[in-house]
Amino acid sequence: MLSCVDCGAEFVWTAGEQLFFADK
Repeated sequence: MLSCVDCGAEFVWTAGEQLFFADK
């Protein structure tokens, strides 16, 4: 579970989101 910066809630990132943010 990671903290959602926009909503402040916790949610499970999808593989695509993980790769997107990991690339930054």
